[in-house]
Amino acid sequence: MESTPIPNEAWFADPALNLLQHGHLGTSILSSEGTWLAGIDRHTYWVMPLHLVLQAAWYKAFGFNLLTLRLLSFFCGLGLIAAWYVILREIPGTARAAPVCVFLLALDYQFLRSATFGRMEALCALLGSGGLAVFLLLNARHPGWARLAAHALAALGLLAHPSAFVYTLDLLVLEFFLSGWRPTPRAMIATLVPYLVAGACLLTWASADWPSFLSQLGGNISGFAGEYEGARRFSGLLHPWTALSAELNRRYLQSYPPWAGLAVLWAYAAGIVWILARAPLWKDRGVRLVLILFATHFCFFWLFDGLKLSNYLIHLLPLIVALATISGFDFVAGRRSLAAALLLALVFLQASAVRHEIRRSNLREDYQPVVQLLRRYPGRSIAGPAELAFALGFSGLLQDDVRMGCYSGRRPDIYITSHWQRRWLQRARQSEPAAAACVQNQLDAGFHRIFRSPDYEVWLRGRP
Repeated sequence: MESTPIPNEAWFADPALNLLQHGHLGTSILSSEGTWLAGIDRHTYWVMPLHLVLQAAWYKAFGFNLLTLRLLSFFCGLGLIAAWYVILREIPGTARAAPVCVFLLALDYQFLRSATFGRMEALCALLGSGGLAVFLLLNARHPGWARLAAHALAALGLLAHPSAFVYTLDLLVLEFFLSGWRPTPRAMIATLVPYLVAGACLLTWASADWPSFLSQLGGNISGFAGEYEGARRFSGLLHPWTALSAELNRRYLQSYPPWAGLAVLWAYAAGIVWILARAPLWKDRGVRLVLILFATHFCFFWLFDGLKLSNYLIHLLPLIVALATISGFDFVAGRRSLAAALLLALVFLQASAVRHEIRRSNLREDYQPVVQLLRRYPGRSIAGPAELAFALGFSGLLQDDVRMGCYSGRRPDIYITSHWQRRWLQRARQSEPAAAACVQNQLDAGFHRIFRSPDYEVWLRGRP
């Protein structure tokens, strides 16, 4: 909760704050001129609207700051844990693993990270997983209502983030696996109506500014990660084996802290291998269903997310931890002392991973010193990373404009770079040479550096 804010959090908080204060979902902290973000000052279309609207209501109830933003994700994370407890309790053969699974999930480093950042993944995962839980609870007695309610939650998840489509696939798998899906007219209506309603809401929202909607939505196919790192969202479809290597390395191995975090990750992998190697386990109907759901999630993100962001692990971790827990029960086979030792070891490793993350946080070494420096220059216009607005305010003086006004014409008094901005400048020398040259020429001719830390550099207009 007290880690350094990230740019995404400010990008997503700003339109919600504008909705609350000014009645529109525009984003004022991002510069849009000359980019795929055209029109974002009036309409924020590059992300789905549900998380933004929910934030505005949340801020109205509890006030606005970084903590309240993150608390929204935190409570979504609690709901997600409860949903997976229900899911595992309802799937035949996995009920005894449910309490241990959700306990370990609540301690997982990456799960905690996703559930305490102000992004939409926790909300999306809650809605999708809630759909699975509702379907499993109601299907035996009220299959029609189960189908309608479950797909309604999945459709809401799509209005939070497109990755919720994986939960629609899950629901189809569940229905076919548990009762055999028979596409009767009533079943088709109950399945399709929630998505048609969600689609109608989306199109109504987009109709206010179709050019901006198409520009922003098309640009976000690769989005900022494409600009900063050269990644392409659907590259896995064209280069699946390269994408598989990136999936394992970037999303998993590079997302966990050294030794402790990686030890937990290898424990998860060992659990999945154990299940696959043990025929009595994978032949169990419930365990096989969990395996199929995991395979669905893994293949979906492997092939359709070329960005390989660790944020999306929140959609995979419940299934990974569930499989590891099931294999653990089989491995210890009633040996309570061994079970206790393994559980304590996992708790220790998870706590060590979280402690490592806390210790390497740059809040005190980078973020707070640069904020203190900037407060000595009140009223100056700033082009810099959006996360600084949580300390300096969303007043309009700070704008996240890596191009330093070269397209907008707004020339800042102070220019701040983080590793993201420097990475953009390096790539822009090939992708946007005119903008990169404009930024470099301004820095060379009209600015001098007044601050440098491991992450931030601050440049002030004028000569020392």
